[in-house]
Amino acid sequence: MTIAVACCLADGIVMGADSAITIHGTIESPDGPPQSGVLKIYGDAEKLFPLFDLPVSIVTYGLAQLGKRTIQSFIREFENHYKDNISLAQWDLKQLSTNLWEFFRGKYKDIFSEFILQQTGKNLEDLNVSQLPQLGFMVGGFSPEQDLPEIWEIIVGESSAERGVARLREPGNFGSNWRGQIEGVRRFHKGFSFAELDRIIEVILKHFKAEMNEEIRQQIYG
Repeated sequence: MTIAVACCLADGIVMGADSAITIHGTIESPDGPPQSGVLKIYGDAEKLFPLFDLPVSIVTYGLAQLGKRTIQSFIREFENHYKDNISLAQWDLKQLSTNLWEFFRGKYKDIFSEFILQQTGKNLEDLNVSQLPQLGFMVGGFSPEQDLPEIWEIIVGESSAERGVARLREPGNFGSNWRGQIEGVRRFHKGFSFAELDRIIEVILKHFKAEMNEEIRQQIYG
């Protein structure tokens, strides 16, 4: 599981994440065929990273590893690849996020392309991002010569940088974003569960022999 949170404030960025990694695999069953399931849960994973010496941080969610390597090891590889780049200090967060997407997209394709083809008979690019293993990042900090921070998001499963890199909060747009298994955050932040509210509404509508439609949804959720 992962809960990743990024808060954009006037004086900077606050990011946080849990430290759990769930390892899935095949479990032998004495009473039948092998079943897919959880092999082990580790409680000491790194999901929050600084980057170079820039006023920037990254929080990751989704996949805990690519192949046999952790996300942290790929972040180190990315830093080593670009550490001598003389224009590094001039990258704004859009350029930084785009470079991160390109780097991780290449690794992602190397690891999953053949597996996806064998399992589905389709190329990785032919599938919707919702059908692919999820890997995402929130990148927060200050672009050069900017007084206020911003937050960008990277969706590695998207097939182009135009779709896979997007700004969540521009400078001056203060607030929080959260990703991963966020039901607990929603309950804490909003004071209620959207899923449970939907169930209550369904029971009420069923009692009055009505169905949810866009007009009712707008009246409830605004």
